[in-house]
Amino acid sequence: MSEGGSANVTTGVATRQVPMPPESPRKRMESLIDDTIKKTAEKKLEEILTESVARLSVGDYIQVGRKKGKVIGTGGAASDQVGVAPTQNHVLVEYDNGTSESFDPREKKFKILKKNPEYDALASTYKREAGIAKRQNQFGRMHEAMANYHKTMVKHFEWFGNKTKAAEHEKMAKQEEEASKKSYTRAATIRPVEPQSKYEYSNAQKDSWRKHAESERDKQRSYAHARKIGIFQHYFLVPFKDKDKARAMGLMWDPKEKKWFEPSRTEIAPTDKYPWKYSHTYSTGLGRRM
Repeated sequence: MSEGGSANVTTGVATRQVPMPPESPRKRMESLIDDTIKKTAEKKLEEILTESVARLSVGDYIQVGRKKGKVIGTGGAASDQVGVAPTQNHVLVEYDNGTSESFDPREKKFKILKKNPEYDALASTYKREAGIAKRQNQFGRMHEAMANYHKTMVKHFEWFGNKTKAAEHEKMAKQEEEASKKSYTRAATIRPVEPQSKYEYSNAQKDSWRKHAESERDKQRSYAHARKIGIFQHYFLVPFKDKDKARAMGLMWDPKEKKWFEPSRTEIAPTDKYPWKYSHTYSTGLGRRM
């Protein structure tokens, strides 16, 4: 074979290079249609996520036309269907240039640049945790949760640009952290007092429950009896230390009002009869205060 030939010689075998057939117009059209559908779908998804279909909340950083700003208020109309969120028809925006504008998000296009992180919602969970820890007498955990609460509120006010409030919460966060360290140190040095035996501890607990139940029944009986015999109930502000004296003088305890009262047939309160301050009078016949 000559040097200028179109065949290659490999181990004595001649092979020819066969060109690939051109792509048919039908296949080219199908591939173009698939690319167009994919791009359209991606663009539509972006519009759904960033344009007026999305719901706005206070603190969102949006762009309306060429102006950028934060949402400072929203409003909507309630829906007639149960379980359906209200229709958002009013949004108030404060732009970076100092101006503000109110518009209907259904009629005007906008773009969400940054969503509100909602630090206040996260802070409320820390505050609930602190309340639970306080009821369980876990003061170290309580102060630690409150420190996290104040740290989260610092981020919340920094997002809204309130530096004064952010500085206040930052100061309180440091105080709560110091209180948490002291509480944990104090709890580590205190040795808990264990009961002598499980049997004795159980009996003491049962006696406490029995006495509490008896006192509650006595309170309910006295309250029901006073409701029957008394038309007017005159309430007095009796301190806790004088409760035995009030019971001895004939007053009765109202667990609903958390006050001591005297059942009477007259609407005139005996203010000179008792040494405590008079609060108010309740009429059982009228079902309201006098």
